[in-house]
Parts: sequence; C-alpha cells; structure tokens
Amino acid sequence: MARCSPASRQFSWPVIRQSRPDVVVSFLKGTAILTWLALMGLRLRRRPDLAAREAARLRREKAAALARLRSAELDHVEFFETAARVAQIETALGTGLNAASIDAGTVRAAAPLSAETAAVIDEVFSSRAELLYAGGGRRDGRVAEPERERVLEALQELEKSHAHH
Repeated sequence: MARCSPASRQFSWPVIRQSRPDVVVSFLKGTAILTWLALMGLRLRRRPDLAAREAARLRREKAAALARLRSAELDHVEFFETAARVAQIETALGTGLNAASIDAGTVRAAAPLSAETAAVIDEVFSSRAELLYAGGGRRDGRVAEPERERVLEALQELEKSHAHH
C-alpha cells in the first residue's frame, strides 16, 4: 500500500488547490442561481394551492348562503344581504376579483346577463344598501315567495353565465 507524503496530507483537497479562481467563482454563482430557481419554484407552486383553497372556501360559503336564501326564515335585511353576497361570490369565482370589492356594476359587467336579470341584480344591491345604510333595516316580515323566486332565478342565471365563460 502506498503511503502519502507529509506534504500532500497538509491540504486534503488538491482539486481546489489546482483549480483556477474564476472557475470556482463561476461554479458558486451557478449553484446560487440553481438554488434560487428551486426556491422560487417551490414558492410559485404553493400559490395555486392558496387560490384553490380560497375558491373552495368561497364555493362552500355560496352553497350555505343559497341554502339560507331558499328558506323562508330570512327577513328582508338578511335576504338581500345574503343575495348580494351570493352575487359577489359568484362573480369573484368567475373573475378572480376580491368578493368584498364587487358591486352591482361589476356583477353586470362580468357576465352576459339578460336585461331582467341585470335589473334584479341592481335591485338586490340597492335594496341591501337601502335596508342596511338608509335606516330601512327595521322592515318587518319575511320576503314574499314571488320576490324570493325572482331573486333566486336571477342568481341561477348569473351562475350559469359564469359557467359558460
């Protein structure tokens, strides 16, 4: 078995000792770039997961709100607040916008709607505003069945129009 001389034992990495500094620096730069790209790839891969989770959360909220709208237990304030929220959520799912920032004009512009449905959407948002902010929130009683059906049909058309887009 051959023995190493004491001179060769003092530096254990002869490859680095014999390499040129510019090659070593290029190698380190390349390693840093690859590490950065890998970390960015991980970060970008997580974003769709967040978007998918948010969309799933909005779909669950919309389903619960539609179930509440179908019940005859809601008063006028709750009914129009919930109907407006369903329209906001449906538009957010179709456009990717923040649901809380969506108004009647955005809902109408986001999907092709019939004139009747657009009018119902306007009515939902204006009734909500009137009942909540203009002191009309003390209106007693439940929403009449024909009015409930008209709003539910408009929301159904809105949902279908986003499905076709």
